[in-house]
Amino acid sequence: MHCGDPLTDVEKRLSVQAERAEGMSRWADVVRFRGSLVEVLESPTAQAEQHHHIGVVQHQQLSDSNAATASLNRALELDPNRLA
Repeated sequence: MHCGDPLTDVEKRLSVQAERAEGMSRWADVVRFRGSLVEVLESPTAQAEQHHHIGVVQHQQLSDSNAATASLNRALELDPNRLA
């Protein structure tokens, strides 16, 4: 995705699937769909946002602190100013 461009069809579909899974508390699916979304996003900031969301779900909903730490670290690698 380029800055200012609308989401592609694939990005929209993955976003909708992730949101639906989240609404149904299907946390593993949320991680899977958002992980797929990261792979098609071009913007490091957008990728960081998805990694952050994945990390929060992994920590809070799946109680997987190791995976959460890896996801949150990846978010910070992509966007070091995220917490600034």
